[in-house]
Amino acid sequence: MQTNKRQRPASPVADVTRIVANLNHAVTKTQRLLALEHLFSVLHYSFETRECNADARLLEIFIERGLIHALCLQLGYILHKRTAVDAENEIEHICRAIEVAHRCALKARHLSIKNLLNDLVSLLLRTMAKVEETSSNKSVIHREIMAT
Repeated sequence: MQTNKRQRPASPVADVTRIVANLNHAVTKTQRLLALEHLFSVLHYSFETRECNADARLLEIFIERGLIHALCLQLGYILHKRTAVDAENEIEHICRAIEVAHRCALKARHLSIKNLLNDLVSLLLRTMAKVEETSSNKSVIHREIMAT
């Protein structure tokens, strides 16, 4: 005799953990876009209206679990491995995800933005160093970055 086992829906926290892990481990465009699609689904985000119907606490949990860092990691990966034109859709989705995640409570937003700025400054400096690396005339910025 078969029993009907009802599957309990995954908890939002389990989704958060899975999404952040998937973003941290995504190495292909497909993996990255699938993780972003899952993120937008969990956040009940509408691309047409740009509305996010997720609870502010869920957004805070995403931030606490490292979503912003994972998104910056993916942005850095794209900027270093692909051309901006080739990756325009991915870059747009990542930037949109960063913006949506910051619709959380004020305290979490301030901490996250501080960490985001650190990640973005580091990313920009590395990108500048990469551009200068191809130049025969190394600048002071390049030497300082390579020394750290």
